[in-house]
Amino acid sequence: VAPLAPDPLTPLAFLLGTWASVDGPGPVRSRGTFTIRRDLGGHVLSRRDHVVSVGAPGERCDTLDVAMTIFPDPARRGLRAMHFDSEGHVIAYAARPVTQPGVVQFVSSGAGGVPTFRLTYAAHGADTLHVTFEMARPDAPDRFTTYAEGDAQRQP
Repeated sequence: VAPLAPDPLTPLAFLLGTWASVDGPGPVRSRGTFTIRRDLGGHVLSRRDHVVSVGAPGERCDTLDVAMTIFPDPARRGLRAMHFDSEGHVIAYAARPVTQPGVVQFVSSGAGGVPTFRLTYAAHGADTLHVTFEMARPDAPDRFTTYAEGDAQRQP
């Protein structure tokens, strides 16, 4: 009997839990919560988000719901992720290798003339997670601009 391969999701254990956005130093433009948990018998990670944009008085407030599944890709010996949201976006990501504990980065291919997206999670201690979502134009796929960024606090 061959020994079991290491679980490729183990390095992402720092993501597990329920998280709530933390007010930053500037005006708060959105607030939200998300949960990341093992799913399907522990073979994938599922993320579910609910974000509410906070406008100035009299401005419209929007909501965004996200479902993302992170899963092993044995053919590429790495991790992949699929993002779906209530605005109709679908993003296919490949994870870059985790080079330091508590950090993972997902990058889309940007093929077909669409922007390249990069989503980074970085643990700051045991209960704070810094999340950065960046985009790069199709004509400059390696020049990322931050679209959204913030901290989340682990909830009890």
